[in-house]
Amino acid sequence: MISIMDLIRRLSRAIDPDQVTVVSRVEASCMIYNLEYDLLALNGSSKDEPALKSQHSFEVIPLKTAVHLYTYLFIREIPQNSKIIDRMVLRLQNSLETQIFVWLGSTDECQTWLLWILFMGCVATRGKKEGFWFLQNLVKTTDMLGIFSQESLKLHL
Repeated sequence: MISIMDLIRRLSRAIDPDQVTVVSRVEASCMIYNLEYDLLALNGSSKDEPALKSQHSFEVIPLKTAVHLYTYLFIREIPQNSKIIDRMVLRLQNSLETQIFVWLGSTDECQTWLLWILFMGCVATRGKKEGFWFLQNLVKTTDMLGIFSQESLKLHL
């Protein structure tokens, strides 16, 4: 997952309108393909599904779903009101509902991932009633982690 997040970081820089050149557009296209392939590879094959579920920890589905949301909203620029975004938001919420306290009781790294995942849920549901769940849990999470200012957020990251 770390390599996927690194690829997202590099891809986001490559498609920044202030940075785009003819060469970087081709490179960005290849990076988008690699990102989507790597995300798909996390699924494994359908015959491996039982083994895959036991192999992955609680973080994989919400983190992978948040990465998909980021890719669709910011890289592919799929409209926020599209059905695929709605389905991904529902999948994200369902994957977190029973596991959010496991995230909070886990490592600092998992808590940081949770902040990003909830933020992506907030962004994807901006202006929709479904966004309240993500916002409410983001506020609870920042309170539990003692994050009350931009400076304390930066220290946590």
